[in-house]
Amino acid sequence: PQGVGVTDTQWNISVNTGTGDGTLGINLVNATGLTPGISTTLPYVGQVYTIDRTLPAAPSITGSTPGSPSNASTTPTINGTAEADSFVSVFTTSDCTTGLLQSAFATGGNFAIGVAVPANATTSIYARAMDGAGNISPCSGAFSYTHDDIPAVTTIDSMPPLTTSSTDAT
Repeated sequence: PQGVGVTDTQWNISVNTGTGDGTLGINLVNATGLTPGISTTLPYVGQVYTIDRTLPAAPSITGSTPGSPSNASTTPTINGTAEADSFVSVFTTSDCTTGLLQSAFATGGNFAIGVAVPANATTSIYARAMDGAGNISPCSGAFSYTHDDIPAVTTIDSMPPLTTSSTDAT
């Protein structure tokens, strides 16, 4: 242990857990082999901590509801998959650090996050996940959502003559 300090019945212990994943257990005993006030049965097994430094995989955006392009909605739901029970955030920037749109949990590994996008524009949407240990995934690839409710413009380049002298119906 590193940094062991004792004040009456309070213990402060700092431990270098290295660089890997695993578990860390803390067992307390005194010079006589007993842990006063905690247990008279040896060894006393104290707290066990899980060390998790593994980044979750980047989420995958699988589509939107409604589908893109849409002429009906500027508030689509972005659908995808991520590490089960991770906290997924969707962004408008490819580094997933600015342009936060919204966040939600990936319950059972699936997420559906409602967002607001500009009208008559294409918005690139990216996602990242944070697991229960606070590890943050890389940013996902882009998903493009297009909203377009501008009616198409139809032009007529030429017209038939307005009158005819023909008696033939062909």
